[in-house]
Amino acid sequence: MPRACTWASSSTAVAAPRSPSATSRISHRFAGSSKAATICDVSTGASGDYAIVVSHNLDNDATARASGDYAIIPSHNPDNGGPNPAQTHLVRAFRHSYCQAAGNVECRRHGDSDSDRQYKLFVFGDDYADTGNYPLADLSKTTRAWYYPYGSNDKDHGMSASGRFSNGLVLPDFIARILGLDESPPAERRREQDGVDPSGMNFAVGGAGVMEGTHEAPKLGTQVDKFRRLVRHGIIDKDLTDSVALIAFSGKRDYARVNDMTSSEINAMAQDVTDKIADAVEQLMDLGVEKVLVSTLPPIGCTPWLSRSSDYSSSCDSQKVASIHNAYLEEKVFKDAAVFNLDLTMMFKRLTSGSGSLSKKFKHKLEPCCEIFDQSEYCGQMEDGVAAYSLCSTPDKYFYWDDINPTHAGWKAVVKELEESIRNFL
Repeated sequence: MPRACTWASSSTAVAAPRSPSATSRISHRFAGSSKAATICDVSTGASGDYAIVVSHNLDNDATARASGDYAIIPSHNPDNGGPNPAQTHLVRAFRHSYCQAAGNVECRRHGDSDSDRQYKLFVFGDDYADTGNYPLADLSKTTRAWYYPYGSNDKDHGMSASGRFSNGLVLPDFIARILGLDESPPAERRREQDGVDPSGMNFAVGGAGVMEGTHEAPKLGTQVDKFRRLVRHGIIDKDLTDSVALIAFSGKRDYARVNDMTSSEINAMAQDVTDKIADAVEQLMDLGVEKVLVSTLPPIGCTPWLSRSSDYSSSCDSQKVASIHNAYLEEKVFKDAAVFNLDLTMMFKRLTSGSGSLSKKFKHKLEPCCEIFDQSEYCGQMEDGVAAYSLCSTPDKYFYWDDINPTHAGWKAVVKELEESIRNFL
């Protein structure tokens, strides 16, 4: 069994001398530690400093203090009193790296439990994660999430459209429930009207891309910039303890030309897209976000968007783009122990392949519940008062809702299968 270790007391943090060499002492302790070591997690002293206590062969932080096996890092920038991103990131990175290396060490803040934690969730992405950020306007392909049949099975929102790209709840809603919230934090678009919710904020916008976006659907970097400004201006609380970020993209905008791209062009695009995701993760963590969930690219070759031309054949190319994109994510993002691989690739395949118990959940695996009559049309489109789409009667039997987005039942099944891993990560 792993040995638990309590936090260092606040008096320890105050009494310990500040030293410019604190970072090197931490590096030295980490490099010289053994797997039998005990780590006392980060604590905050009255002075605002972070204290890390590492004890190699000791059972309590008092003995560790006496032996000098601890280090202090200032957590605030003396120039402006604000958080020092570089130093707080170092503390976090050290803690996660140490805990990951020491497999028999319990890495939990003293007194913490899932029941008494108050998580904050911040969401970034596209259709997969939008809960009402795309501006409401006349019905069009980009605004369709505000119109029937979107939301038509959403019991949580009056069986009506709420700006979500599905017939009910979407990915961040189910992630939020794991964190103890009722649903995704409110869309940023509602901030001026409703204020800032303590549960977090959703910046994702349908139609956005990682690399590209529009004024109405800003790209990932712009979404993160908006979050940064709100944190720096104190509109979002600068205390991001127990904060979790979700980055989820379908890939439809960035890889819109996939059928016309050469292998080298796909590779170059995947390099650029994953570079931007890695940059976003780093920026969020530098601001103080503690943990980040990043979705892999789903098997877009088998989404209705691209498999319709083959009559939703199970021989669709599930590896198209996704394998390249996800390999880069593994290299650039998932090696950080503070980042969770939200493996949509694996889960979509398991739930839509022809074999396995999970696939039995859905009778209709590749064809969408909301089916269009022509490739140029979209779910919800009306022509002279006549629907340009057909709607299934049993959406719970369909994994996909429209060209790219899962149904409420689809998203629920995906997150249910990932829930235990997510809880262990948190």
